[in-house]
Amino acid sequence: MTARSSNNRPPLFTIRTALLLLCSLVTAAGAAALLLAAGRHPAEAALGAVAAFAGTLKLLHELIE
Repeated sequence: MTARSSNNRPPLFTIRTALLLLCSLVTAAGAAALLLAAGRHPAEAALGAVAAFAGTLKLLHELIE
């Protein structure tokens, strides 16, 4: 059985949204890895990752409009 392409629903995320979230996630993972490698507590690394995610998302949203 093959899938039919007659689905008229819009996609859950646009390509722009997916790109912004992916870039922000990669930045957050990098920030967390660097903070953990520097010997920071995991909670501090998580907070730093959240801040990096939010900052990157806001920056890319402003740049790609």
